[in-house]
Amino acid sequence: GSARNLGAKEAKGDYLCFLDSDDWFERRKLEKQSAYMGEHQVDISFTEVEGVRLGGCRENFSGASAFDPVGGRQLLPDLISSCRFTLSSVMMTRSCFDELGGFSAASHFRGTEDYELWVRAAVADKTFAIIAGPLTYYAIRQGSEVRDLTRSYDGALRAIGMLKNDADPYVRKVACERSVSLAGRLILRAVAASRIDVARYWAGEEPRALLGISRIVMMGDGRLFAWLLNILYAIKRRIR
Repeated sequence: GSARNLGAKEAKGDYLCFLDSDDWFERRKLEKQSAYMGEHQVDISFTEVEGVRLGGCRENFSGASAFDPVGGRQLLPDLISSCRFTLSSVMMTRSCFDELGGFSAASHFRGTEDYELWVRAAVADKTFAIIAGPLTYYAIRQGSEVRDLTRSYDGALRAIGMLKNDADPYVRKVACERSVSLAGRLILRAVAASRIDVARYWAGEEPRALLGISRIVMMGDGRLFAWLLNILYAIKRRIR
């Protein structure tokens, strides 16, 4: 987040883009995207993305299909469910970026600082759009920061935390349900990775997630059942 904010501070244009070192643009991306944003008065636009694996195999990597400009509040419930946008595809107005205060530099958003910014932009009802066509290429590789699911789940949970008290009852409902679901997966993954501090923290923040874990446990049998059950009881003891 800090590095991206520094780049934005040094930039001179009215639009900002963020390109990770292993991704790349289609040669006319900037031309097409800036023209679209100028015509439609969009605050933040993304493009469809094509994923490229080691060896050159390509696949559709877009989290969402193209859609016309829409207010962020309308988009918010879908955004709570998942981050559908690839950072390297973004173009946003400098005024929007500055108004939102840029990316969070907090360490717990490392790897999810983009999602946290999109959530804040949606809450502020900024205008979003996705432009048709794969104008961005994303390098899919094992071991990248976004593949650290424990860190990603933790950052996503923190990003949507404020929405559990949103003025819109539907947004609150979606945020609460997503938080419980995500916390359950995070707790199991964190325990399996011996990151007990993370598991303990989210079990305390979302105790209802422990019920979801117990349901998963009941689907197992034999050693797997006993192992998962021990994890559940260990977490409960730590909470007490």
